Amino acid sequence: AGRLHADDTVDGDVSLCYSARLGASVDLGQELARLYLRRPNPDLEAGFRSCFKVAPEETEPLLIRQRISA
Repeated sequence: AGRLHADDTVDGDVSLCYSARLGASVDLGQELARLYLRRPNPDLEAGFRSCFKVAPEETEPLLIRQRISA
């Protein structure tokens, strides 16, 4: 968390805590997750927000986006 590169130090004061599981039914206004940041970061907040999709019906989540053959 809080890294730009894989070898950067992990910031323990940045975390994401899920309140709803993948594929679970949720109610209007229900918290899906809570993002903890050391200081406000609108770009990071928007990035995490874009990771969630709420649909009126159950949909199969896409877990594998692409296969790479050697």
